[in-house]
Amino acid sequence: MPIEYIKGNLFEHVQDRDVIIHCCNNIGGWGSGFVVPLEHFAPISKIAYKCWFNNPGDCYPKNIRAVASGIFGLGQIQVVEHFYYADNSSPDGVDIKIVNMIGQNGVIGPDNPTPIDYEAIKSCLQKVAERIPNDVRIIAPLFGAGLAGGKWTLIEKLIHETLPGRNVVIFHLEDVLPL
Repeated sequence: MPIEYIKGNLFEHVQDRDVIIHCCNNIGGWGSGFVVPLEHFAPISKIAYKCWFNNPGDCYPKNIRAVASGIFGLGQIQVVEHFYYADNSSPDGVDIKIVNMIGQNGVIGPDNPTPIDYEAIKSCLQKVAERIPNDVRIIAPLFGAGLAGGKWTLIEKLIHETLPGRNVVIFHLEDVLPL
Protein backbone atom coordinates (compact mmCIF):
# COMPACT_ATOMS: atom_id res chain seq x y z
CA MET A 1 0.00 0.00 0.00
CA PRO A 2 1.54 3.35 -0.96
CA ILE A 3 1.90 6.16 1.54
CA GLU A 4 -1.04 8.57 1.34
CA TYR A 5 -0.25 12.28 1.50
CA ILE A 6 -2.80 14.77 2.75
CA LYS A 7 -2.29 18.51 2.79
CA GLY A 8 -3.75 19.75 6.03
CA ASN A 9 -3.65 19.71 9.80
CA LEU A 10 -3.12 16.19 11.12
CA PHE A 11 -5.13 16.93 14.28
CA GLU A 12 -8.25 17.75 12.26
CA HIS A 13 -8.18 14.25 10.72
CA VAL A 14 -7.52 11.99 13.73
CA GLN A 15 -9.83 8.97 13.81
CA ASP A 16 -10.57 6.26 16.37
CA ARG A 17 -7.67 3.75 16.71
CA ASP A 18 -5.16 6.00 14.86
CA VAL A 19 -1.54 5.91 15.91
CA ILE A 20 0.37 9.19 15.61
CA ILE A 21 4.11 8.69 15.13
CA HIS A 22 6.68 11.48 15.26
CA CYS A 23 10.41 12.04 15.75
CA CYS A 24 11.91 13.23 19.04
CA ASN A 25 15.45 14.10 20.07
CA ASN A 26 17.64 12.15 22.47
CA ILE A 27 18.40 15.02 24.86
CA GLY A 28 14.97 15.47 26.44
CA GLY A 29 14.14 18.64 24.53
CA TRP A 30 10.48 19.28 23.73
CA GLY A 31 9.37 22.67 22.53
CA SER A 32 9.85 23.19 18.79
CA GLY A 33 8.32 21.85 15.61
CA PHE A 34 5.52 19.27 15.60
CA VAL A 35 5.57 18.73 19.37
CA VAL A 36 4.16 22.22 19.97
CA PRO A 37 0.71 21.47 18.46
CA LEU A 38 0.96 17.85 19.67
CA GLU A 39 1.30 19.07 23.24
CA HIS A 40 -1.84 21.20 22.80
CA PHE A 41 -3.74 18.24 21.33
CA ALA A 42 -2.45 15.67 23.83
CA PRO A 43 -0.49 17.21 26.75
CA ILE A 44 0.06 13.76 28.18
CA SER A 45 2.45 12.97 25.29
CA LYS A 46 4.96 15.51 26.63
CA ILE A 47 4.52 14.37 30.23
CA ALA A 48 5.21 10.77 29.21
CA TYR A 49 8.27 11.75 27.12
CA LYS A 50 9.76 13.88 29.92
CA CYS A 51 9.09 11.14 32.46
CA TRP A 52 10.84 8.58 30.24
CA PHE A 53 13.82 10.92 29.74
CA ASN A 54 14.18 11.85 33.42
CA ASN A 55 13.48 8.47 34.98
CA PRO A 56 13.52 5.22 33.01
CA GLY A 57 11.54 3.51 35.77
CA ASP A 58 7.81 3.53 36.34
CA CYS A 59 7.25 7.25 36.99
CA TYR A 60 4.05 7.85 35.10
CA PRO A 61 1.08 9.50 36.81
CA LYS A 62 -1.90 7.16 37.15
CA ASN A 63 -3.76 8.68 34.17
CA ILE A 64 -0.86 7.83 31.81
CA ARG A 65 -0.22 4.46 30.34
CA ALA A 66 3.00 4.48 28.36
CA VAL A 67 5.19 1.59 27.31
CA ALA A 68 8.77 2.14 26.19
CA SER A 69 10.73 -0.28 24.04
CA GLY A 70 13.80 0.23 26.22
CA ILE A 71 15.84 2.77 28.12
CA PHE A 72 15.55 6.28 26.66
CA GLY A 73 17.92 6.63 23.70
CA LEU A 74 18.32 6.64 19.94
CA GLY A 75 16.27 3.98 18.17
CA GLN A 76 13.79 3.49 21.03
CA ILE A 77 10.08 4.24 21.04
CA GLN A 78 7.49 5.05 23.66
CA VAL A 79 3.84 4.24 22.99
CA VAL A 80 1.55 6.56 24.94
CA GLU A 81 -1.67 4.61 25.18
CA HIS A 82 -4.03 6.83 27.13
CA PHE A 83 -4.22 10.58 27.26
CA TYR A 84 -6.55 13.51 27.85
CA TYR A 85 -7.15 16.46 25.58
CA ALA A 86 -5.92 19.96 26.45
CA ASP A 87 -9.25 20.82 28.11
CA ASN A 88 -8.80 17.74 30.37
CA SER A 89 -11.79 15.98 28.84
CA SER A 90 -11.61 12.29 28.13
CA PRO A 91 -11.41 11.09 24.52
CA ASP A 92 -14.84 9.46 25.12
CA GLY A 93 -13.96 6.01 23.92
CA VAL A 94 -11.68 7.18 21.13
CA ASP A 95 -8.58 5.03 21.23
CA ILE A 96 -5.62 7.02 19.92
CA LYS A 97 -1.98 6.24 20.59
CA ILE A 98 1.05 8.46 20.20
CA VAL A 99 4.50 7.03 19.48
CA ASN A 100 7.47 9.12 20.57
CA MET A 101 10.33 7.88 18.35
CA ILE A 102 13.87 8.83 19.41
CA GLY A 103 15.38 9.39 15.97
CA GLN A 104 17.23 12.66 16.33
CA ASN A 105 20.71 13.03 17.87
CA GLY A 106 20.60 16.40 19.65
CA VAL A 107 19.02 19.47 18.13
CA ILE A 108 19.76 21.44 14.99
CA GLY A 109 22.41 24.14 15.23
CA PRO A 110 25.64 25.39 13.63
CA ASP A 111 27.58 22.40 14.98
CA ASN A 112 24.77 19.92 14.24
CA PRO A 113 23.01 20.89 10.97
CA THR A 114 21.44 17.44 10.45
CA PRO A 115 20.64 15.76 13.77
CA ILE A 116 18.52 13.09 12.05
CA ASP A 117 19.80 9.56 12.64
CA TYR A 118 18.45 7.37 9.85
CA GLU A 119 19.47 4.12 11.57
CA ALA A 120 17.60 5.22 14.68
CA ILE A 121 14.55 6.11 12.59
CA LYS A 122 14.69 2.68 10.95
CA SER A 123 14.95 1.00 14.36
CA CYS A 124 12.00 3.04 15.63
CA LEU A 125 9.87 2.18 12.61
CA GLN A 126 10.71 -1.53 13.03
CA LYS A 127 9.52 -1.32 16.63
CA VAL A 128 6.33 0.42 15.47
CA ALA A 129 5.77 -2.45 13.01
CA GLU A 130 6.20 -4.98 15.84
CA ARG A 131 3.93 -3.23 18.35
CA ILE A 132 1.13 -1.69 16.30
CA PRO A 133 -1.45 -4.05 14.73
CA ASN A 134 -1.45 -4.25 10.92
CA ASP A 135 -5.04 -3.02 10.62
CA VAL A 136 -4.36 0.26 12.44
CA ARG A 137 -3.86 3.50 10.51
CA ILE A 138 -0.53 5.19 11.19
CA ILE A 139 -0.55 8.95 10.78
CA ALA A 140 2.37 11.35 10.96
CA PRO A 141 3.74 14.72 10.03
CA LEU A 142 6.76 14.88 7.71
CA PHE A 143 8.82 13.67 10.67
CA GLY A 144 12.57 13.99 10.59
CA ALA A 145 12.52 16.32 7.58
CA GLY A 146 12.07 19.58 9.44
CA LEU A 147 14.07 20.50 12.51
CA ALA A 148 15.94 17.16 12.37
CA GLY A 149 17.35 18.18 8.97
CA GLY A 150 16.59 14.88 7.22
CA LYS A 151 15.69 14.25 3.61
CA TRP A 152 12.11 13.10 3.21
CA THR A 153 12.97 10.82 0.28
CA LEU A 154 15.23 8.78 2.60
CA ILE A 155 12.67 8.70 5.40
CA GLU A 156 9.94 7.69 2.96
CA LYS A 157 12.13 4.79 1.80
CA LEU A 158 12.53 3.65 5.43
CA ILE A 159 8.75 3.75 5.90
CA HIS A 160 8.29 1.53 2.81
CA GLU A 161 10.97 -0.90 4.06
CA THR A 162 9.72 -1.20 7.63
CA LEU A 163 5.95 -0.78 7.25
CA PRO A 164 5.15 -2.55 3.97
CA GLY A 165 1.46 -2.87 3.21
CA ARG A 166 0.52 -0.67 6.17
CA ASN A 167 -1.97 2.19 6.02
CA VAL A 168 0.36 5.19 6.49
CA VAL A 169 -0.90 8.74 6.04
CA ILE A 170 1.49 11.69 6.06
CA PHE A 171 0.10 15.15 6.71
CA HIS A 172 1.86 18.27 5.51
CA LEU A 173 1.08 21.96 5.35
CA GLU A 174 3.45 22.84 2.52
CA ASP A 175 2.45 23.03 -1.14
CA VAL A 176 5.54 21.08 -2.14
CA LEU A 177 6.97 18.16 -0.17
CA PRO A 178 10.58 18.70 0.92
CA LEU A 179 13.03 16.47 -0.88
